[in-house]
Amino acid sequence: MASYCNPSVFRVLVVDRKPAAITSHLVSPGSPLPLVDGGEIDASPVRPIMFDADGVEDGAKAVQRLESALMTGRPYSVAFVSQSLSGEVSGFETVSRLWEYQPDLQVVFCVPPGTDPNELSARFESPQHLLVLEVPAGAAEVHQAARLLALKWDQFSEYCHRLQELNRVLDQRALKLQATNNRLEREVAERRAAEARFAAAFRMNSTAMAVLAIDDGRVTDANDRFFELVGTHPQSLLGRTLSDFPALDDAVSWASARALLPQSGKSASIECRFQRKPDDLRDVVLSAEVAEFQNDSCILLTIADITQVRRLEDEVRLAQRAEAVAKLALGVTHRFNNLLTVIHGQASLLTDGGLKSPGATHSVSQILAATEEATALSRKLASLTQRAPANRQPLGLNEMTLQIEPLLRQLLDARISLELDLARILPSVLADSAGIEQVLLNLATNARDSMPLGGRLTLSTYEVGLDAQSAPHRHRMARPGRFVCLEVTDTGAGMDARTQERIFDPFFSTKPRGQGSGLGLTVVESIVQEHGGWIEVQSARGAGSRFRVLIPAQAGVQATGTRVESSLNPTPGKGTVLLVEDEEAVRSFTRTVLEQLGYSVHEASNGTEALRLWSSIGSKVDLLLTDIIMPGDWTGQRLAVELRRQRPDLGVILMSGYGPGLVEEAGALPKSGTFLPKPYSIRALRETVEQQLACIGADTVAN
Repeated sequence: MASYCNPSVFRVLVVDRKPAAITSHLVSPGSPLPLVDGGEIDASPVRPIMFDADGVEDGAKAVQRLESALMTGRPYSVAFVSQSLSGEVSGFETVSRLWEYQPDLQVVFCVPPGTDPNELSARFESPQHLLVLEVPAGAAEVHQAARLLALKWDQFSEYCHRLQELNRVLDQRALKLQATNNRLEREVAERRAAEARFAAAFRMNSTAMAVLAIDDGRVTDANDRFFELVGTHPQSLLGRTLSDFPALDDAVSWASARALLPQSGKSASIECRFQRKPDDLRDVVLSAEVAEFQNDSCILLTIADITQVRRLEDEVRLAQRAEAVAKLALGVTHRFNNLLTVIHGQASLLTDGGLKSPGATHSVSQILAATEEATALSRKLASLTQRAPANRQPLGLNEMTLQIEPLLRQLLDARISLELDLARILPSVLADSAGIEQVLLNLATNARDSMPLGGRLTLSTYEVGLDAQSAPHRHRMARPGRFVCLEVTDTGAGMDARTQERIFDPFFSTKPRGQGSGLGLTVVESIVQEHGGWIEVQSARGAGSRFRVLIPAQAGVQATGTRVESSLNPTPGKGTVLLVEDEEAVRSFTRTVLEQLGYSVHEASNGTEALRLWSSIGSKVDLLLTDIIMPGDWTGQRLAVELRRQRPDLGVILMSGYGPGLVEEAGALPKSGTFLPKPYSIRALRETVEQQLACIGADTVAN
């Protein structure tokens, strides 16, 4: 229904085979006739009105025209509808449809002469809005009918508008009255429940609380925690002062509590200690404040036990000292690893160079053994600053991972680097190799798809021991025992909490329609559960994802044999290496090894010197081998990024004695880059250089 606007021009819709026969009477009606009431002409002033008439030939168009008028806010007040219309919609059906859209529309139903109006009106749902007119009719009759129904529509609209306003005012007053009533009821209920709530909170509070009389300090009430802390029964405490109990320290007494209150009567507190039992010394905070209970003033005394807080503070201070020691150990490790690189490398050169003296050979072997032991010690020192498990020789699931590694590298985009972090000693698992391979492939595929612009995929293995206390906090399927963890970590887009809740649901996928079945992780979870294990997920938007697959460990441990360093590769290496290292001894040893391997080597002591050298030899260099931490503004990582910008096909090896954690802090490795930890052996250096050059060569061919 349109809102009341007291119009002077009324819109009229004419629905007839020849609408012009009626619209012409409305557009130029001549002088309006006064309304007839009781058979006499009404001599009262006639309200001047005009009509804006539209004509259509069938009922369907009439409904469309009416709907458009309502949408534009200019509704029709009167409609002339012929009983006989052209088209599929009859006059009766047209009127019904018009009333469906506009129930207050006044309708003049045009019928042939001789039609019974009463019988006709019975066929309509709203006869009060209907006027039957026999046609053909003259201009005066048409105009009189239109005027009559237009004014009726106007009065009805005004009535509805005023009724609506009245209802609105009544609703507002009813809402205000209800709100006031609700507020009063809440206030009454809150006041009635205030004492009960305070009593419950007072009794159940974890802080020891007592109510003291303000004049003599006698205990009038106390909660259970207070009785527990003081170590006495309520019957022996109520009605007495705190100084009556020798178990309390002198600081916790009525005199001390009363002295806490300043002249203003506000709360005050002190920290003190008391001997609860002979072997139980407690640190507490004693607080007192004046309070009003049932119009009576009293003192509310609280004793907060902060013994555990103080112990935690001591532990934090110890942890801070341990962190300082760890940082010192990390610095020592870096320096130590550089020295070990030189010692181990030079000794290896002597051995591989064909040293003839048996005594000297034995001495060199002792040097190599000592450096191996020192290397292990260095890694233990470095582990003080790292949360990840130490790198160890792979077996068990490690062997499976190494077997599938070539396939994974083919599966991954060239912009994604694959890193292995496999435990040296790992319990065996009772598992299906095909199933575990499928788990690895599915998780690696998902990780790849989450890194469309490149990144890093890390596969780790380690052992996990759970007890009855720690297991429930890990996963709903976790239980006490020994487990082997296969961890897949990516640096991709990550997932929000809602997505993580659904990733194992069948047919759920975050990929575009048609690019994923939504069954990959469902299959993974099924395989892992068949092995008696579970999957833990850790992820966040923009922070990558970490999937931990835990499978029960079997009795016994698989161990690898000791690696034996081989001699220098008899096949000469091909390529030019730019070596950047600030430690002269490490640089000299590394250059010697690379040149004996057949590589052409250019060396620099820092990033600035390397850039100057690059300007003249850059086009000839195949591989950048650089330390990460160097003096000056240029770190190895920054240098690699700059040279890669000029030469995208340049191989990159970053080395450091700080361990892999430094690379993560400085940022991801450059595309297809490799990390070489110090100290490194001749074999490790040779293999890393060969792999990096082969990787860059493969990328060049692929591109």
